[in-house]
Amino acid sequence: MKINNIINGWKNVIIKDEDIEELAKTRIQVCNNCPNKMKQLGLDVCGLCHCPLMAKVRSLDEVCPIKKW
Repeated sequence: MKINNIINGWKNVIIKDEDIEELAKTRIQVCNNCPNKMKQLGLDVCGLCHCPLMAKVRSLDEVCPIKKW
């Protein structure tokens, strides 16, 4: 379920893991260059799925909606 993926991503924001942070850095670089990235309530979000990128890029079960990662 998608909400569980994002909750897991937020957990990974709070409880840092070196491997997940490396993965997040790679993913956010892709997102930062994507025309679908937008701001919502002060957070960067995916304009397609509306997930907060801070959590989405740290969830191991999440994927980019346009398959960039």
